[in-house]
Amino acid sequence: MKGLIYKDFMLLGKQARLLLVMIIGLTGFWTWTGDTVTGAFSFSAVIVFMLSMNCFAYDELAGYEKLVASSPIPKKQVVLARYLSSLVVWAGTTAVSLICMLAVLLVKQGTLLTAQLAQIAISVPLVLALVIVLMAVWFPIFYKFGVNKSRLILILVCALGAALLVGVIALFAEQPISLSAFTGWNQVLLPLLAVAVLALILSVSYSLCVRILEKKEY
Repeated sequence: MKGLIYKDFMLLGKQARLLLVMIIGLTGFWTWTGDTVTGAFSFSAVIVFMLSMNCFAYDELAGYEKLVASSPIPKKQVVLARYLSSLVVWAGTTAVSLICMLAVLLVKQGTLLTAQLAQIAISVPLVLALVIVLMAVWFPIFYKFGVNKSRLILILVCALGAALLVGVIALFAEQPISLSAFTGWNQVLLPLLAVAVLALILSVSYSLCVRILEKKEY
């Protein structure tokens, strides 16, 4: 398992310096010029998606899946390693963004505002949920069709997702939700429900990836 995760990190090693510069530069710029910190953390979700797609592309180019198919390595470990490496990359990029963000805020303001800390505390779990959903949706597609064939599917899904997001925003704009609904016991129940839903989504996606990899013919 450690070797599989290390393999993913080695694939991404050549991009590490450029990635670090991009994260620090964009996070610093957004934090200095913007009124919100959500965009900086959302960038980590995009980075994780792009790097994960690169790992699939490198594996496909090198014929790695054929090697896995002929080796005694359990397919469950192969899939689990890809999920874990992606989450570790997200944690690393988020940590760098957080350190850079706090440093810029301290230089700009001399202190950290309570509202900013609250926004950071809310943004990180939301972005993590976005990362999990992205992995849950795209990893089975990458395992099934490969990266090159998945590009058209990526465009179609993104278009449908954007249309759905616009519809949801329009719906909430017409019928805004009162913040009073998220007080009391809802403050405990809703986060637990969200964790359970994300865990279920991730579990289904993982099982689907394992099944695809086990039945895939080369």
